[in-house]
Amino acid sequence: MGLTCHYIDGSPFARMIRVVARELALDMTEVEISEFPPSPAFFGLNPLGQAPVLVRDGTALFPTEIALMALGEAAGPSAPTGLRDVLPGLSERQLLAVVLSLGDQIAALRYRNWAGLAASGPNRLGFDLDERAGARISATLDWLEARIGPNGFRDDGIGFADVALACLLLWTESRGPIPWRGRKGIEIMVERMAARPSFASTAPRDWPN
Repeated sequence: MGLTCHYIDGSPFARMIRVVARELALDMTEVEISEFPPSPAFFGLNPLGQAPVLVRDGTALFPTEIALMALGEAAGPSAPTGLRDVLPGLSERQLLAVVLSLGDQIAALRYRNWAGLAASGPNRLGFDLDERAGARISATLDWLEARIGPNGFRDDGIGFADVALACLLLWTESRGPIPWRGRKGIEIMVERMAARPSFASTAPRDWPN
């Protein structure tokens, strides 16, 4: 089975794919996209215009959740249970979906700031978008903290939600920190994941000043 991952070095979502492939000992070719955003030609591979894209035997698989499940499907029986369970239980699938949604929220907040977007007219929403995003992020982290155990989100080893949350929060440390520390369960899990070889070998290059 041929696997190719098209990725952007700094993307936490792409890092999730690269980490899981290493944890599963899968033979996967990695193709770095140097342009940001990807060139218009990339729409031919992914109409969303986003990385990562996992190509399996000529079929492009995206978004991130679908690509993660495809890696689990490609894993052999000796692979870690939590990363080869293509259809995990509803509660764990919810955890992964929430973490990925959290990532979308954080990325949108960062992109608005980096783009220098400011109000150009009256606020018809009646609330500040950045304040609302901050409240959603904080509440989501509290929700995740209440569901994490001493070994992470699973008792039998790491799972997709562990990888996804660690990649995301480590990304914020270099791209614009958010107040996630102080939640002991999450802190312990992220520190443990960051020490794994799969994370060390996928660490993004330094963010330019």
